[in-house]
Amino acid sequence: MDKKNKIRLICAVGSGISTFLITCFLSILIIKTTLGNTVYAISTPLLIPLCIIAALLVCRIFLPGDRYAEELESEENELNSDEYNANSKETEDCFPQLDESAYPELFAKKQQTETDFQFSRPDIRKLIREQSGESEISVDTDENDKKDDDIEELLHIEAKKASEINSIYNDIPEELPDGYVPYEYEDETDEDEEDDEYEDYAEPRISKVILRIIIGIAASALAVILPINCATVYTADSIKIKRPFSEKEYQLTDADYYTVGVTLTGDLSLKSHFKNGKEFDLVIPSTVIKSDSFKGNFSSEYGYAAFCNRLLKRAEVEKRFDDLTSLSYSSALSQSDIAYIEEITETN
Repeated sequence: MDKKNKIRLICAVGSGISTFLITCFLSILIIKTTLGNTVYAISTPLLIPLCIIAALLVCRIFLPGDRYAEELESEENELNSDEYNANSKETEDCFPQLDESAYPELFAKKQQTETDFQFSRPDIRKLIREQSGESEISVDTDENDKKDDDIEELLHIEAKKASEINSIYNDIPEELPDGYVPYEYEDETDEDEEDDEYEDYAEPRISKVILRIIIGIAASALAVILPINCATVYTADSIKIKRPFSEKEYQLTDADYYTVGVTLTGDLSLKSHFKNGKEFDLVIPSTVIKSDSFKGNFSSEYGYAAFCNRLLKRAEVEKRFDDLTSLSYSSALSQSDIAYIEEITETN
């Protein structure tokens, strides 16, 4: 790994950790400021996942994007090749090849010339020997001049014949065949349409780094604002379900019934059930954010569960028991917590 990539990696890790801590702190700060004297606790299940997503997206700003650039370049090459193929196909459509079988008179002479013609260079020495004779060579200057003129004339004749054979106009007939229809070319597209297409391709693209920064900022803002709007709020006598565009409150005394049971870990379970099928665990988990009023009124989550048990029992809500044989007390529980559990389960 080169030095530049190492620096990018360090910046990515540092920015990710910083984003996670800052978003968690700001979100918890907003939650703490919204807690009133009547609010005991708030459960925010989206807090940690949203902060992690924001940290990963901010990390992506500094990570090398060679693979992404290669994919983008390959896509551009494929697009260019498709455009080239389309343009070549349009060119072929504009200038189609003439069907030779439809007009045999035009191409018969050309095919015969291509198959029969073979050009061979004349043997000058042989011509000289034939004209002058091998045994009779005169030194007279007049005869030599005459022979030179004859040789030049022969060469001129041979060159003229070769030029006539190789002429590009030999395959054109003197008259066109009957029924010949000339090809009519289609009108080209308007210049305005071509200019519009060029302007579409010339639009500037947003830089990848700027796009990643915008996405990272948006994710961080959601990690701070969204958890408080997607939370479960526990109060003294009700439970509120908050959503971004709605809020619903359930009074504990309006419950259809509540059950006392045991969780899979052997801990106490106290749940209130409502007629619409909604149920809430009244033994608040340790991950829930607790307010100062909760800490001042209850020693633990079992004290709040015992408070809810007394409230429901006073409202004469039906109490149902599950199998409590697997219930086990943790060694970390205090005597007051054990007393609360025994009060709820009505055991000694």
